[in-house]
Amino acid sequence: MKLRVKCKLAAFVLAGSTMALTSCGTREEVKAEELLFELIPEEQITDLETKNVITEPAYTDGVEKTQLEVVTVDEDSIEYNTHPVSIIIASDDVNIREDKSVESNRLGLLPIGRSVELISDEDPEWYQVNYYGKIAYVSKDYAYESTKLVSNNPIILKGVLNEETKLYFDKELSQESMNLQYHEFIEVYKELDNCYLVGTIDGIGYIPKDKLQVIEGNIASVDISNQQLNLYQGNELVMVTPVVTGTATNPDRVSDEGLFEIFNERHNLWITNTAYVDNMLNYNRGEGLHDAYRWRAPYEFGGNTYIYNGSHGCINMPSEAANYASEVLDIGDLVLVKK
Repeated sequence: MKLRVKCKLAAFVLAGSTMALTSCGTREEVKAEELLFELIPEEQITDLETKNVITEPAYTDGVEKTQLEVVTVDEDSIEYNTHPVSIIIASDDVNIREDKSVESNRLGLLPIGRSVELISDEDPEWYQVNYYGKIAYVSKDYAYESTKLVSNNPIILKGVLNEETKLYFDKELSQESMNLQYHEFIEVYKELDNCYLVGTIDGIGYIPKDKLQVIEGNIASVDISNQQLNLYQGNELVMVTPVVTGTATNPDRVSDEGLFEIFNERHNLWITNTAYVDNMLNYNRGEGLHDAYRWRAPYEFGGNTYIYNGSHGCINMPSEAANYASEVLDIGDLVLVKK
């Protein structure tokens, strides 16, 4: 029987000994560091309204605050139950650094248009940010400040859209906010007669109830565009981690999109003549979730690695993230892969 972990794994950050690219494109040697990750006890996250704990991923596409606010503020708008979070949005591809220096270890890449949670802007040259639970720094020359709204509501249901639909500002479904795509992953915060109050990676609002395919049990939701995997144990988000998906520029190596079921779990094996992994969870023929630390530098996870140097279709994960996913997920659990 598998151990069902009862704490919340907020984030993974890896740094290792390898070669890194500086922001100006030159190469630098980075120092070896140990794995960093943060565990949050379950009792600390169960009452989100009183504890005001942010459970949205810190590393998502940036959306201006005005896109997410309710159009008409009235008594019903309290259902949104959100709070603003300061973020920075990359104006160009920019390195995420361990310290306030271009000579500092590179932790990752923030591609143009993506965002990360802002901690402080007091330094004249560097933003201090929260990068998967680790304090990090981004040059102010390549990013700007903004705000997004994050829900305080606990998740009561989760699912995927069974067809394209609209996200609405109001529960009467009369004021459109944005388009939502087929298989968009949805967190449900409240069930009403004709609709759900929901959160997506881009916003908070209402959707018609008949557009949602409710998912029970555990699921790993992989967002190709953001190179991120969100792991849900029941209705709780228990892990957020950067990944590397299939090579976007090679049609034979892209990750297949869809909703899949894990059908095989293997450990300590060669998946090719040169690639050895500790954990493999197959969900779509040869595609699966697995660690890739033996051949990927820590800063490669997330960012734009997948465009030219992605996998053969599998979801490459940092070692400890893959270990944790193997503890939570089992045969029969679901994997969603989408752009």
